[in-house]
Amino acid sequence: RARGVDYSTRAIAADSNSADAWLTRAYVLATDDPYRMRGAVEAFSRALALDSTTAEGWYQFGQVLMALGQDDRAIAAYRRAFALDPNRPMALMSMSAIALKSGRVAEATRLIDSAVAASRTVSSPYVRVVRGRIKLNEGDVRAARDEAELALAMDTHYTIPARSLLASVLWAEGDT
Repeated sequence: RARGVDYSTRAIAADSNSADAWLTRAYVLATDDPYRMRGAVEAFSRALALDSTTAEGWYQFGQVLMALGQDDRAIAAYRRAFALDPNRPMALMSMSAIALKSGRVAEATRLIDSAVAASRTVSSPYVRVVRGRIKLNEGDVRAARDEAELALAMDTHYTIPARSLLASVLWAEGDT
């Protein structure tokens, strides 16, 4: 991380109008300080002002904004990412998660289904987790458990969302 900050600082010093340098800095800052994201919003804003056509930049900016609880701004960033690259179903999945968090279950369902329809190759455990959260919200604990178990069975090193869903399912089943 320290090297990433150093390299992005050097790249910006060499060319302060390089959107790639600013995007790199933004991403490194976001991962370096995942709870406060110090400097990441500013770096993303600068990068996207220099190049507003990067779907990845808009998507990653949305991730930072969502983590900071700025859901309306995150949704706007995700919409921009998806408009620039319709083969980016993660933007729809993230919007679905925000809708679900806000209690808009029908919208969350529509968005997650749209994500799968946008890319038939989507098999992300994240899809399963969001669908499981929707099922849990609807009171279908069995279906939520199935989704959690499917997400955990997928070959991935990032199982925290699936484990969190399974913990919620166990709680709903009375297993404290």
